Amino acid sequence: MDAWGPRTPARPAWAEGPTSSGESAPLSTTTPLLQPRSRASSGTTEWRSPSADACAIDFEDCNGKGRKPPPSRRGPAGYAAVLRPLLMAALALALMAGSFTAGSRLGKRYAYVTAQLHIDSQLSQLHSLAKRRLAAITGDAHALQGGAYPWPVKSFAEAEQNRLVAQAAQQERKAGGVHFNGSETTLSFQVCNGFANQRAALISGIVLAAQLNRTVILPRLLLNGTQPDEAEVNEKTSGSIPFGDMFDVGIFTQRLAARGVRVSTQAPDPSQVLAVKVGSFHDLLFVLNTTYSSQQHLRLDCPMFRVHPDIVTNQSSLVFATMDAMQPNARFKGILQKIETKLRSMSNAKAYNVLHLRAEEDWLTHCKRWENIPDGVVRDNCMNNTETVGEQLQIHGVNQEVPLLLATSLVQADKRVLAAALKSLKEHNYTVVMRHELFVGAAALPALSREESALIDYYLGLNSHQFVGNSVSSFSAMIIMERWNAGRYASYYNAGNIPLEVFFPLYKMPWVFTYNDWSVGTEYELMVKAAVRSAIYVARMKPFCMYSGSTTSPIYSWFVDQGVTIITHTPSWKEAFSKEVERNRQKNTKEHSHLYATDGRMVGTFQRIDIPILREFDQYHYVLFTDCDVFFRQQMKLVDWGTPLPIAAGMGYEMDDMFPYNAGIMLMNIPYLRKTNADFISWILKQKNGLYFDGYGPLDQGAINQYYEKEIKGRPMSKDFNAKPYQEFRNGARIVHLHGPKPNHYLDWLLTGKCDFGGICEGGFFNAVCKYMTDYALFATEWDVAATLRMMCTEGHDLVEARTQWAAMQHQH
Repeated sequence: MDAWGPRTPARPAWAEGPTSSGESAPLSTTTPLLQPRSRASSGTTEWRSPSADACAIDFEDCNGKGRKPPPSRRGPAGYAAVLRPLLMAALALALMAGSFTAGSRLGKRYAYVTAQLHIDSQLSQLHSLAKRRLAAITGDAHALQGGAYPWPVKSFAEAEQNRLVAQAAQQERKAGGVHFNGSETTLSFQVCNGFANQRAALISGIVLAAQLNRTVILPRLLLNGTQPDEAEVNEKTSGSIPFGDMFDVGIFTQRLAARGVRVSTQAPDPSQVLAVKVGSFHDLLFVLNTTYSSQQHLRLDCPMFRVHPDIVTNQSSLVFATMDAMQPNARFKGILQKIETKLRSMSNAKAYNVLHLRAEEDWLTHCKRWENIPDGVVRDNCMNNTETVGEQLQIHGVNQEVPLLLATSLVQADKRVLAAALKSLKEHNYTVVMRHELFVGAAALPALSREESALIDYYLGLNSHQFVGNSVSSFSAMIIMERWNAGRYASYYNAGNIPLEVFFPLYKMPWVFTYNDWSVGTEYELMVKAAVRSAIYVARMKPFCMYSGSTTSPIYSWFVDQGVTIITHTPSWKEAFSKEVERNRQKNTKEHSHLYATDGRMVGTFQRIDIPILREFDQYHYVLFTDCDVFFRQQMKLVDWGTPLPIAAGMGYEMDDMFPYNAGIMLMNIPYLRKTNADFISWILKQKNGLYFDGYGPLDQGAINQYYEKEIKGRPMSKDFNAKPYQEFRNGARIVHLHGPKPNHYLDWLLTGKCDFGGICEGGFFNAVCKYMTDYALFATEWDVAATLRMMCTEGHDLVEARTQWAAMQHQH
């Protein structure tokens, strides 16, 4: 809970100039109130401040208590008001330093620092440089993440798509269609195991071919990929068929040609092909691109999961294009159409849902092996909730008014487990249908092999209204990945993470933040834009905003343009909480937080407790919530949070490494919090404490910590997910939380030596502010302050060092 209240923004005189939209915009600066009070229980000092989540609250009367803001916030020329006396201040410092006696131990030191602090003579050059840096920010952005995320990404993606299309046309002319041209280099490969793994192998092979600029020779497919043990099933151990016996070769070839990938059905002379075993190499792509680059024709054994995840991420558009290109051939399209027509006729909604239930005996055996891999990793979700699957479907909002097609093997199923699952589905009013029951007698479906049957189930799941599977199953995981990419509902009943994400990191994590248009014109507007940009282009998340305010506001339009899903929500508890806060409003406002002062602020910060019940998150197990004063430094993947995952919510430390925890960043267990939401709200009202939770903190943060203490305490999330600039730099930080001082406060301290957060600003420069600002400025492109801080931390290093030295001497004397 970042409880720092905002102040009236002001733009420094040197920063006047057009914004990215061509209009002159005010620079935001803030001066929040921060007051220490002793914590009796620990004997430490707890910093009390007036705001919990300034992005979600009404900023009316934020100055409070009649305190005059410092000169830097009094108007458009605020920074100029600070800079004008700097020359006189510097001169005074110089005179003071010169007045020290020759025997003074600090005389020389102060003289040196004074010389360094002649910032009046440096600021003109530094500010000019900052403005140039800001103007050139687009060109600098490639430095972030080693160039992995060019900026602006949208423009880059469009250019790359145009390049690929042009390249595809040229290559098609050169290759003369889908048939192999003898002068070209080729890559052929085997597929292995069941239907989903064969699909993964095909995707991996296509990505490798694209990286190597080789023509793909379509692989043969397996009809029976059953794995009785861990041994791989391939062409040598199972019968195989041509690719076209399952998929439409023409569609596949045409769609991949549009992505710049050449595909051929004609294999080269086997005597001219060099076989390469992929399991022999740690970096397969590097070896193929160097050691074997001169070999015209290469053939790999199964490349499933042998492509580095970073390459898969960078080739995500090709991955999904490959999935889309795999369209069933005419035979299987006819079978699918017959089944879907029947299923849709069974409800007024003309829709059907699919449940992929893993209850087979070989699956239970697989789970035991998988969960007991001796590598120290906790694997605990293979069979979770299988026997209570009906409850899980209800929690995740699966429609009970349409037929639920059960995709499972009745012959191989564990009878007890299957019976329990069917009973649970019936108790929760789901109408279960089996594929073999849809058509009988002369209308019965033709006999299918194991993998042909899997193809039918896969595309029924892909085309259904809602799909639910088991996330540990690669079959379910592939459908979920494809449907999420298309923006369609897909979930899983077994909780936990999706292990396939380790190899295919293409599951966009849902991220939600709160905002209202009252924050426009403050630094929070600039910070939320930086958060959104980094979330989309670096973290690769799916953004949601619980928004309050006008739909005609420029910030609302900006969110929509960025692809943010806007959620409008009126809490059912609004009136009851407003009545409760009146109990101790004046006292709590004075002693704990200015968020108590108005109902708007109180409701704004409590909004996050309703995230679990929002229908937008029905399909998800875990949702990331953050305040808007954050930015993301790496791709966000649920598998990177480790296991076990939070029971209720994953939270990080406040300032000190102790409980209660900070609610500014939370990984929320949606099903658990949804089940307990009504009881949680009822409990809050029964406390009759004016919404202050003694020993736990104010408002929603205090309530969450107290009510869910058993689930939360002792399980803080890694500091990499809540890194703070005033603490030690974390090279592996994924989320940086600008907790406490914001960039404008750090700049204030650098220029004036003053900080409303005590020694926290100083601590920031001693620790990680400069290192994080290098990245942050790339996303806060409209903010002069961020660009200036970045510049001062690099080109103005001497000034920063001088200021920190000066601060250190102040502590000594």
